[in-house]
Amino acid sequence: MKNPVDGRNYFIVGFRIFHRLQKKWQNYLDYGNAPFIRLLWYSPIFRWSLLVSCCVLVTIPFLLMRLWTVTPRHIDPQTRISVLDFIQASALRRSAERATENLYRIDGSNVVYRNNLAAALLSERQNPEKALRLTLEIIQEYEEIHYASAINHALALALNRRYEEAMDWMNRIPQEEIQGALKTPYRLAWLEIAFERQDMEAARRHAREIQEDVLMPGDKVWLERVLYELDQDRS
Repeated sequence: MKNPVDGRNYFIVGFRIFHRLQKKWQNYLDYGNAPFIRLLWYSPIFRWSLLVSCCVLVTIPFLLMRLWTVTPRHIDPQTRISVLDFIQASALRRSAERATENLYRIDGSNVVYRNNLAAALLSERQNPEKALRLTLEIIQEYEEIHYASAINHALALALNRRYEEAMDWMNRIPQEEIQGALKTPYRLAWLEIAFERQDMEAARRHAREIQEDVLMPGDKVWLERVLYELDQDRS
C-alpha cells in the first residue's frame, strides 16, 4: 500500500491539512461568538489571505524535508502525526496573523480590523506597544467604555508591564456583569496581571475560572506555560 505521506502526494496531504485547518479555524472564529469576528470571516480579502498563507505554510516543511533528503515516508508513524499536528497549529496561527495584518494595512481606520489585529497581537504576546496603541485608539473613539475593549486594553497595559494601570482598568469593570463570552477573557487578563506580579494564589484562583476550549491559540500556549509554572511553584 502506498504511503499516504509520500513526497509524490504533497498536494493531497496539503489539501487534507487545509481541510482540517478550516474546521479548526471555524472554531477559532467562534471565539466568544463575537459579531465582528463573524463579519471578518466573510471578508473575501481575509479568506484569500488565509488560504494563501495556509498553502505556503503547509508546503514549506515538506519542501525542506525533500531538500534534506529526509522524506516523510522515512519518519515513523508517531513522529509523523506529531509533525503534522505541529504544522497545522503553526499554519493556523501564522495565517490568522498575516490575514489580520493585511486587512489592517488595507484600511487602518476600520475599527473591526484594528480590534482583530490587537486581539491577535495580545494572544500571541507580540509587539505589546502596538497592541496598546490600538486598544487605546479603540477606547478613545467611544464615549461609553465597552467591557471587551476595556479588558483588551488592560491586558495590553499588563503586557507592557504597567500593572497598576491595568488593575485600575480591570477594577472599573463590574465583576457581576461579566457573563458568557467575556468571562474567560476577563479572567485571563487578571491571570496575566497576578502571575506577572508573582501573586501566585490570585493567579491560581483566576486560572481555575478559565474555559480553555474558547481560548485563542496563542493564549492556550501561554496558559499551558503558566499552569506548569504555578504547579512547580506549589511543589
